[in-house]
Amino acid sequence: KMRRGMDDSALAEDMFWEILENAFASGIDGVCVHGRTVAQKYVGPSKQPFLTRVKAAHPGRVIMGSGDLFSAEDVVAMLDATGIDGAWVARGGIGAPWIFSAIEHLLRTGERAPPPSFVDQRRAVWLHHRESVAVHGRDIGSRLFRGAAIKYAEAHPRADDVKQDLYGCRL
Repeated sequence: KMRRGMDDSALAEDMFWEILENAFASGIDGVCVHGRTVAQKYVGPSKQPFLTRVKAAHPGRVIMGSGDLFSAEDVVAMLDATGIDGAWVARGGIGAPWIFSAIEHLLRTGERAPPPSFVDQRRAVWLHHRESVAVHGRDIGSRLFRGAAIKYAEAHPRADDVKQDLYGCRL
C-alpha cells in the first residue's frame, strides 16, 4: 500500500511512479494506492482521478484504491469512477465491520443493505472487546477498545448518549 506521494509537488509524483515501477519490476502482483499524500494525512479529499491514472498506466496489474471509503456506496462509487480492481477499506471499517457485508450486498444486488441489527452490533462489540483484552490485557485492552467503541456507537439510534457514556468511562 502506498500513498500518491509525499506532497502535491511534481517531484513527489515522479517519485511515486518510480517506486511503483520498481515494485512491479521486483515482482509484486498488485498495489493499493491511497489517493491522499503523506502531507495531507487525513485532511482533504482523496484524489480518485489519480487512481484512474494508475489503473490506465497498468491495465494488466491489480490496482486497488483507498481513501474516503466509509460506506458501501463510497466503495462502489470509487470502483465505478476509477476502473480499479478493488477497494481497501481502512478507517471506514473501524467500529463498523458490517461495511464489508454491506459492500458485498450492494455489489451483488445493486441495493443498499439493511443496517446491522442490535444483535449483530452487540456481537461485534463483544468480540472486539474480548480480543482486545486477550491481546493487551484487561486494563490496556479495555482502554484501547474505547476508541473503537465510540465508532461503534455511531450505528446506535441514541449515538450521542452512548458516546457521552463512553467518554465518561475511566477504564
